[in-house]
Amino acid sequence: MSSHNTSTDYVRPSWVFGEAEASGIASTTSHPSADTSRSFHSNQISKQDAVYMLPDDLKEGSRLNLQHHLVKSMYDGVNFIGVTESGLKSGLKVLDVGCGSGIWLAELDRDFPAGDYHGADLSTHEWAKAFKGAGSKIQVVEGNVCARLPYHDNTFDYVHQRFLLAGIPEKSWPDVIKELLRVLKPGGTLDVTEMDIAPRFLETPGQNALDYIQIMTKLFSARGVNISMANDLRRYVDESEGVENVETARRCAPWGWEGQFSQLWIENGRMGASGLAQYASMALGKSTEEWNDFVEKYLQEFVEGKAYTNIFRVYGKKKAN
Repeated sequence: MSSHNTSTDYVRPSWVFGEAEASGIASTTSHPSADTSRSFHSNQISKQDAVYMLPDDLKEGSRLNLQHHLVKSMYDGVNFIGVTESGLKSGLKVLDVGCGSGIWLAELDRDFPAGDYHGADLSTHEWAKAFKGAGSKIQVVEGNVCARLPYHDNTFDYVHQRFLLAGIPEKSWPDVIKELLRVLKPGGTLDVTEMDIAPRFLETPGQNALDYIQIMTKLFSARGVNISMANDLRRYVDESEGVENVETARRCAPWGWEGQFSQLWIENGRMGASGLAQYASMALGKSTEEWNDFVEKYLQEFVEGKAYTNIFRVYGKKKAN
């Protein structure tokens, strides 16, 4: 079924946090301004492979933190899957690929201090230190999963990667899964999450909503990225032939029509669109003001059309050698 047609596979999310927690998350999230002076990854290791278009600044860190809380709330209010709480308490060596602000690692470190936590990202962010906390023992290095991560084979007990679709060409996904498995110990847990950037709708979508899908397809396909690759994530993991006991945990994120948490998903989308403004404006020949006006129009049609995003979390154990 085409992603812009009306759909029937929507499953209402069971938000773990209540309305009060939602208000708390919203109050700590900065609203994007019309300012276009954003900073981007200045040192994209293996530039021929690094296609990531979203910014590398405090505003983006704020969006990543909001997104983290929303996704965590959809997955039972916990950060991990495929590993046990007792295992984490005993102290696992954990890697977060594309760690961004470091919030996922920081929360694991807070809840399970016996662990050994590492992150890899296109850039090491000075602003991320504020999210990780003073005196954090989390080790973050520059690394690009589309090239080669700076770790030895069979290093980690748990390898996590979330929402890097926008920076990974479709042709690179088989090699990305292999690289994640390379640094994972036999018997260790692989945990990869992606979302379908093209939303589905329960009602007939408006023209601006359809235009959004076409524009995102054009913008990302120019860099070799398939915006709906998340639908094939399980297949890429299966075809690696290196993972057993594979499971898929799908969640649906509604755009603004299922209470305050869904309204925060709209805010996450608005902040993401703000981060893409420079690229989108250049590609479409629009001014930033015209882009921002278009964003508000399609977001309103997302609400009216009852849009939702499919999120796929695929996890399993690395097979023994």
